[in-house]
Amino acid sequence: QADAAFIAHARQDVPALAAEVVRLRADTAEWEAARDAYYASDQRLAREAERMRAELAARPTRAEAYRQVA
Repeated sequence: QADAAFIAHARQDVPALAAEVVRLRADTAEWEAARDAYYASDQRLAREAERMRAELAARPTRAEAYRQVA
């Protein structure tokens, strides 16, 4: 009897499960694309921050600037 119930429901359940797998794969692809975009943005920002730190490090300090003027 359990087998009969399983078989009876399988005609509806299997296509529904397959559709759910397709939907979840599409959702996963969207989340992966968003993750990759955020990662790329983070990498760009990290490079820009490093460039700015290097630029600041190359500038003279206020004390050095005052000594150059004096």
